[in-house]
Formats: sequence, structure tokens, C-alpha cells
Amino acid sequence: KNPQNYYFQLLRDWALVEKWCNRIERLPDFVIESAVQRVPPDIFPPDNSERDRLVMFLQQRQKYLLSQIQQNTQLFPGLPKGGQS
Repeated sequence: KNPQNYYFQLLRDWALVEKWCNRIERLPDFVIESAVQRVPPDIFPPDNSERDRLVMFLQQRQKYLLSQIQQNTQLFPGLPKGGQS
């Protein structure tokens, strides 16, 4: 049996998925940078170069998050079939 992430099941409404993906896409870079910097420095990893890569990854991902959900609907059993609203 394939373990399923419980949080994937919480996505149930395409309108809300669109709303939150759009909000995430509009986050300013400094918000993402600040969130990564809040990881305590004594936790290893991530070191400084990994933190930089994490910031870049999150900044890129915010641009394609909605399309990634749309292309992988099988991972989100709570979303209605047939695509977004």
C-alpha cells in the first residue's frame, strides 16, 4: 500500500486552491528569504549554500505550484475530478 500524505486530502475546493496558489505566487522574495533564515542556525543541514538553494527553489516553485497541482490531481483525492473551477 502506498502511504498517502493526509494533508493532500485536505484540498477539496478548486477555488480555494487557486486562491491560495495565487497568494503564494505573490509573496515577495523577502518573505521567503526571511522564512528560510528563521531555521535555527544550529540545525545542520542546511548550511548557507543549502539555504540559498532552498530560497531559490521556493521562489521558483511559487510560480508553478498551481499547475503542478493540476498536473498531479491523482495525489489530491479530495479535489473534484474534472479540473479547476
